[in-house]
Amino acid sequence: MSIEATNLFNSKCNCDTINSDKLYEIQKEIFNETNEVFDFYKYFSPSPTSIAKSSMNKIELFLKAFYEVLSKDRVQDVFLENLNPEFKKQFKGISTGGLFLGFDFHETENGPQLIEINTNAGGLIINSILYKVQDECCDMPYGENTLSNKTNWKEHILSYIRNEWNVNYPNKELKTLVILDENPESQFLYPEFKIFQSILLEHNIQCFILSPDKLSLKNNFVYFEDQQIDFIYNRHTDFLLESPSMSPIASAWQNGNLCVSPNPIDFSLYANKSNLHILSNRETLLKLGVEEETIQILLITIPESRILKEKERDSIWAERKHLYFKPLQSYGSKGVYAGRKITKSKFDEILALDYLMQKEIPPSTRKINSSEFKIDYRVYVYNQKILMLASRLYQGQTTNFRTVGGGFSPVMKIG
Repeated sequence: MSIEATNLFNSKCNCDTINSDKLYEIQKEIFNETNEVFDFYKYFSPSPTSIAKSSMNKIELFLKAFYEVLSKDRVQDVFLENLNPEFKKQFKGISTGGLFLGFDFHETENGPQLIEINTNAGGLIINSILYKVQDECCDMPYGENTLSNKTNWKEHILSYIRNEWNVNYPNKELKTLVILDENPESQFLYPEFKIFQSILLEHNIQCFILSPDKLSLKNNFVYFEDQQIDFIYNRHTDFLLESPSMSPIASAWQNGNLCVSPNPIDFSLYANKSNLHILSNRETLLKLGVEEETIQILLITIPESRILKEKERDSIWAERKHLYFKPLQSYGSKGVYAGRKITKSKFDEILALDYLMQKEIPPSTRKINSSEFKIDYRVYVYNQKILMLASRLYQGQTTNFRTVGGGFSPVMKIG
């Protein structure tokens, strides 16, 4: 019944649950800390979304199975096979996944389907604020949300940063951290950077928000001006530190002189899209020593995903209308094509590139008044622990913040 109940909620509930007074107070507090003014309304849908409790249980079961598979040495070897050998030396058999993982799902009549896994997933703090300003809705409970259910949410954020530091440098004090992105002030989620910065400054940790070109390498350490940097919180999309501007970071990290989170190992183990080709293939999983029960959970949750190959050109073109094509080394919706809309010339073009093809899983929908939105669910995770369940409402082919009435939406658990 929970699927039917959540579908009913998502089609009938028109509640506007954002408490403007609470949001004003939070914004005022943040403004005082950061000395900047942010309008959080632009990130938020005014109404909540729901998910079936049974689906949330299946997501938790999937995460348990996923981490079980990832703990196997043979699986780690395969996922790290193509990583820079100098980077690979930094792997000590442990990876938290970095700050922070996002597991993205679509809800279906048969339960949740994994769409992709992201390292450095944005929106954790923005969604925490969103949950804090919610009024009750239809007498329903909100979903998993470690941060907003606690009064000391800043302490939680700081604890994740400190844990990431201590995994790498257990006997050293964290003094300086850089939040790194390309042109950070122009990033849509820039307010998150400022809030992170304010949390660290409150605890006497110097924190800078910078683009890579502001950093330099001196004696195998990374510097910003005359400040030696201990920690890079990498929100940049060069996950593998391959571009010239990231070379100081790559050099210092591979020499053990810099903590980077997420780092190329985190990306290779968790978010490299080619991993889905392995995780959705029964024969490969069996060869890697994965148990049948675990395989069943993975196959139920992960849509069939395969590496695009030139030799399968004709058969892939014939089934394209049921597929999505995603670049292996890209992020978000950049370079993603729906097979039902792709042209023959574009198909020929991506055949020569590194692409994953994935069975299309249409998202469920949320109707608010007269507007219908698609739903993507995101589970934020750190070190195998669920931090928050959130959703994004949007219209169009891929997730976006352009849709009026769309944006991040808190999630109710039904059933």
